[in-house]
Amino acid sequence: MISYPNSLKFDGTIVFRFRSCKNYLSLALINIVGIFVALDNPEISVMGVVYHSIFAFIPFVFYLLTLSNKIALYEAPAK
Repeated sequence: MISYPNSLKFDGTIVFRFRSCKNYLSLALINIVGIFVALDNPEISVMGVVYHSIFAFIPFVFYLLTLSNKIALYEAPAK
């Protein structure tokens, strides 16, 4: 999912935005898997589930902010 190439021929803003969105979704997916691993393991405390839940939620916030242009990721140099 992270290494899936984009074949857009623009100044880089669209490619960079979608690459960062892919990274956010990958981080969320990793932490969602971490929640299930922490729930199945009796040696991990409840705080492990809480931390993975927080870190699974945060990438979705940045994902929405990135898609709505609230976060300036890259500005193309003036031509």
